[in-house]
Amino acid sequence: MLPIRARAAIYDGNLEEVIEELERVRSESTDPMLGAVLAEAYLFDGQLDQAAAMAERVIASQSAPDWLIEHAEDLLNQIQNS
Repeated sequence: MLPIRARAAIYDGNLEEVIEELERVRSESTDPMLGAVLAEAYLFDGQLDQAAAMAERVIASQSAPDWLIEHAEDLLNQIQNS
């Protein structure tokens, strides 16, 4: 599942399926974009601890571009304000 399709599926309410697929793909990849989308899915599903942990991994990633780190920081802010 590509990150953009996964992100669209989050908004379709298919969270369980999206999370399962992203967790599977994430275990095989170090792509920080997958981690950011997974953090977003966790957030929408109310799994705040998992969302925060995944966002922190994206922020700590050496290969994440600045815009993705900013997105992960925004996710953390949303979690903290929940």
